[in-house]
Amino acid sequence: MKTVLITGASRGIGAAIAEAFAEAGFSPIINYNKNESKAQDLSKRLSQKYNIECKTVKCDISDSGAVKKMFAEIGDIDVLINNAGISQQKLFTDITDGEWRKMLAVNLDGVFYCSR
Repeated sequence: MKTVLITGASRGIGAAIAEAFAEAGFSPIINYNKNESKAQDLSKRLSQKYNIECKTVKCDISDSGAVKKMFAEIGDIDVLINNAGISQQKLFTDITDGEWRKMLAVNLDGVFYCSR
């Protein structure tokens, strides 16, 4: 069975992507950083609904070392969906340097770390 890793898949668009791949017969690996319960619930639901193996993996994709550990844990994959992303719900002029750096780390560095 082919595997797909979806980053940021515990809810929203990532969860919908995981379901679409499960329906297509893939074995999804649901990456999350903070919401373990939603990731576990989704994994259980997809496993039962589509009779597939579905795993969860906690990883902050903005951390290169954590991403390397995640891939060592999950092994080879067939498809990667770089879905994880964060934003600030405030005026651009009100975003702090730290918030900007964190957004870039997740939204840009995370894609690089997972793709390489």
